[in-house]
Amino acid sequence: MRSLSPRILGFVVVFGLLSLPTACSLFFQSGGDGDGNDNVSDPDLVLFTDPDSDFSTTVVHDVDTDTVQFSISGKSIIYQDGTEYQAGSWTAEGNFLSDGSFQIRFGTEGGERKAYFTETAPGTICNFTVTPDLFQVSPTTVFPPQE
Repeated sequence: MRSLSPRILGFVVVFGLLSLPTACSLFFQSGGDGDGNDNVSDPDLVLFTDPDSDFSTTVVHDVDTDTVQFSISGKSIIYQDGTEYQAGSWTAEGNFLSDGSFQIRFGTEGGERKAYFTETAPGTICNFTVTPDLFQVSPTTVFPPQE
């Protein structure tokens, strides 16, 4: 396993987590259930816009195509099953999250345009691991697909 990258460490600090994991990952505590829908007109969800097309979405994919959305008012991450994980104090500015350590990048897979949760540097897609009480983010070596 890789050591904790500076980008992941910055995300941990910004999100104000209670404990720092020893592996290269982030953990978020479950905070209840959300509706988990893909309503791009919902003003409480962060809307990400592809700078190279007219594609916009609130749904962000990980390396395994699991999806999340980001609640503005709840400062939380909403997993695809509707579980809401409290993320502390984070910001979204354009397609960047937190202090700029994470970036939403766009790619095309199977002819479909998608948004991906990536580390700003090196630009690789992150992986989500989820349990009912915990949401974990870890780095990969996979870049967003460009067909």
